[in-house]
Amino acid sequence: MQIGFIGLGGMGSAMALNLAKAGQDVRAWNRSKVAQESVPGVTLVRLAADAFEADAVFTMLSGGS
Repeated sequence: MQIGFIGLGGMGSAMALNLAKAGQDVRAWNRSKVAQESVPGVTLVRLAADAFEADAVFTMLSGGS
């Protein structure tokens, strides 16, 4: 199963990393640049639309005001 992930902040990066460690194919997008070393096993994509092509998509976004 291919999993898309939007939002790689503190919680999102940990969740995406755990999914990758569990053997899932994870492709992720974040609005600011993320170092590949911080999420080994996760494919970082250039456009959010690329993450939305996955079978399932998780979002971990702030609710900012």
